[in-house]
Amino acid sequence: MEVMSQSFRQSILRQNLLCVNHGQDYISCKKINSLMSAYHILYDAVHEANNFYSDQLLVSTFCSSSILTECLYFFLVDCMTGYNIGMISIGSWIILNAIFLMLVALSGSNVTEAAGETTSLIRKLISQDVSSETREHLKSFLLQLFNKDVGFSASGFFQINRHILTSIAAAVTTYLVIIIQFDT
Repeated sequence: MEVMSQSFRQSILRQNLLCVNHGQDYISCKKINSLMSAYHILYDAVHEANNFYSDQLLVSTFCSSSILTECLYFFLVDCMTGYNIGMISIGSWIILNAIFLMLVALSGSNVTEAAGETTSLIRKLISQDVSSETREHLKSFLLQLFNKDVGFSASGFFQINRHILTSIAAAVTTYLVIIIQFDT
């Protein structure tokens, strides 16, 4: 709640559109202000979340991928030895860590995609029949969007999105092959 209230106050201060005209331009200007305000609130919320949680995201992603690698190794060992109870308990750890990593990655990716839709919406608004002043404000806002990256990161090392899942899968597979080679 505190982040949202601070973000809302900051975004109100950042609005650079003045709705002076009354009529159709006033309504479109009001909608544009609403869109800009919503985007700035989203950007500020993601920025604050990155400040608070980026280190925790880095550590939890690293730990989950390490645990996933170890559990997969021991799952394969239990499969070879036929130890069913070990396979079930380790299999549950594998599923829990995989679900955690998927939820974190998909949540970060959904926020980034929602923020990315703003750019296409602004482009559609620019192409519509609007006043030249409104069009210039939209172009100015579009330029602001290119300078702001809305996305979660793990202490700046990597972005938290869907692509991290393939990277983690590749790393886990590589380490698993290396561990199995040294075991034999």
